[in-house]
Amino acid sequence: MTDTTGWSKRLTVTTSGKGVVSHAGAAALRLTADRTGLTATLSRALYRQDFTPGHDRGRVLADAAVMMADGGNTVRGIDVLRHQPDLLGEVASPATLSRALGEVDQTALDRIDAARAAVRARVWDLVVARHGRIPPARVPNGDLGETIVLRIDAHFIDAYSRKEQAGRLRGRYGLHPMAVICDNTGECLAEQLRPGTAGANDADDHIKLLTRAIAQIPPAWRHNLLITADGAGATHKLLAWITSLNREPDGEDPGMRVEYSVGWPVDKNTARGIAVLPAGQWTPMLAVDGAPGIPATLDAESGPDTVGEVADITALLPHLHTWPAGHRVYVRRPCARPPRNPYLASNNSSSTSPPAPPAGATKPSPPTAPQPSPARTRTRSPPASTPATASTPAWRTTSGSATTPAPSGYPPNTSPLTPPGTAPRPSPAT
Repeated sequence: MTDTTGWSKRLTVTTSGKGVVSHAGAAALRLTADRTGLTATLSRALYRQDFTPGHDRGRVLADAAVMMADGGNTVRGIDVLRHQPDLLGEVASPATLSRALGEVDQTALDRIDAARAAVRARVWDLVVARHGRIPPARVPNGDLGETIVLRIDAHFIDAYSRKEQAGRLRGRYGLHPMAVICDNTGECLAEQLRPGTAGANDADDHIKLLTRAIAQIPPAWRHNLLITADGAGATHKLLAWITSLNREPDGEDPGMRVEYSVGWPVDKNTARGIAVLPAGQWTPMLAVDGAPGIPATLDAESGPDTVGEVADITALLPHLHTWPAGHRVYVRRPCARPPRNPYLASNNSSSTSPPAPPAGATKPSPPTAPQPSPARTRTRSPPASTPATASTPAWRTTSGSATTPAPSGYPPNTSPLTPPGTAPRPSPAT
């Protein structure tokens, strides 16, 4: 096996002098992959006894990751690294990168995941040795301590050509992959390439990807997890699977506590619960400094010191018995803003009666048939060929055909309007 990390043995960093190159950040990221052992671990995971490649496959995949971090979105982007042989040494060509990616089957993917998990465990140990703990997930009033937060979400990537597995979804054409991000460290733990037609709320895809992501977390930090998702995660199958991961401590086994926070659809049951919620059940949200904020009202302008309100409506939703035990539903209403109409400023969202207009205002009248606006009424007399008392324009009659104005110099059309249901009479010859 060749040495794939020798390119950096005599590497120095300077801001002046000869031989200065661009994309220095790419070199730093490549060096990080080598120093953490990721490149060598990938080389061992992809080693085959019956195949000796010209470019080490671990080096090729690590360079591909560096290329994408540097902004490359096609295989040809690897040429940016190839054009700096004095700095990076020999780099694989786009054709070699394509072959290396084509060699990654499901078995190789499992070995790559195992290699990534081993390197991540070593890196997290180094982080704890230096900083005392893994960075906590931040919240407005502090952090979540030792809880490891996993955020899963699908994101659509637009394609402008016939890409493999590309499809159309809700008016867009492309791919619909799904990823799991560790909120504590910002790492992408797992990602799954999916067709463009794949749904965002596919519970099986969520479960498969979360299984891979949890395996990427070192065992010492795997016993206290929080999984978050948007409304696509509010499925019975996914939440039941997350609940099944919980287990009590047993001897040397610290157990496992897995909680979830997902978006909730406002269907007819939830809307009914919000409607009957007493006004006193709303609680002000926390402000930026972590203290309870000042709830905004409809008769005051919303400012940086005003916040929305939250409420627990679990007791008002009888259909929650079909969801996992302990499932709770919280609703939030954002900062209220005054309406544009001044006399509606006193309207209260909990009131069912219409607001009274201020003094001097005219009470709105019931809706009537639309009348011509004075601002749009012509001041000159109508042409002789058009009855002045016609209530419907000629172009809106059912028997009239669409016509265009005659050019300048032509005589006006003096034929009377054709009554509906009768054949039009020919115009007299001119």
